[in-house]
Amino acid sequence: MRRVKVAVLISGRGSNMEALIEAAKDPDYPAEIVLVLSNNPDAGGLATAAAQGIETAAIDHRAFGKDREAHERMIDARLRQSGVELVALAGYMRVLTPYLVRAWAGRMLNIHPSLLPLYPGLHTHERAIAAGDAFGGCTVHYVTEGVDEGPIVGQARAPILAGDTADDLAARVLVEEHRLYPACLAAEANKRLAAVTDQRFSSEDEVRALAEAFIARTLPKAEWTHAAHVAASVYLIRARPDLAPERDMPGLIRTYNAAVGGENTDTAGYHETITQAY
Repeated sequence: MRRVKVAVLISGRGSNMEALIEAAKDPDYPAEIVLVLSNNPDAGGLATAAAQGIETAAIDHRAFGKDREAHERMIDARLRQSGVELVALAGYMRVLTPYLVRAWAGRMLNIHPSLLPLYPGLHTHERAIAAGDAFGGCTVHYVTEGVDEGPIVGQARAPILAGDTADDLAARVLVEEHRLYPACLAAEANKRLAAVTDQRFSSEDEVRALAEAFIARTLPKAEWTHAAHVAASVYLIRARPDLAPERDMPGLIRTYNAAVGGENTDTAGYHETITQAY
């Protein structure tokens, strides 16, 4: 059974990372954690992951000074080195630049401790209690350039009880986070697997329209799904021999990457897509 390769990014102990690792121990779970990466070499979650036999990496942001993009370029390279297909942020305490967000558009998830769109940012539990809300909760969403603004994948609620402190609510919400994140990651991994193995298009016109919009960058980022990559592969390799003159596999990969933009392409991840299209 093929499983989607996932990297988890952390900055601390990574309790949500632990929940994802535990879920992925099930051989029927559609994702495998192949890398845990941190911007903090002292993050406790690195030792936890290593003890589970998972590859780890630390890329200290402090070594890059104020050049946040240079730091993220190193992260991006490390993710691709491990053949990562999806990225899960789990207590990663860095605001991402457009570089990394765009490089992994449609392939990066985050979990936030509120019922978005309520209370983006920090101090979510204090704000929910102060507002007199009946429920707090958590949200798994795609990462976009706006903070906590990406499309919602799933949510879970936790009651706010009389006399609750922020710590009380945080503990209750954390239980829900550990349930929600593995379920949402599984759902997204299954979508990716289905896109590779079962993608169907109603007509060549549909393939061409989707592929050309993707290549021309007129396709909205929210629609940069794996289906779009499949369509682009089919179109480039079958319908546009002028864009894919090299019929060997490395040549096809190079041509595809150049056409759709290397910053938004995972060579290892799309090897299977291109194989299928070819």
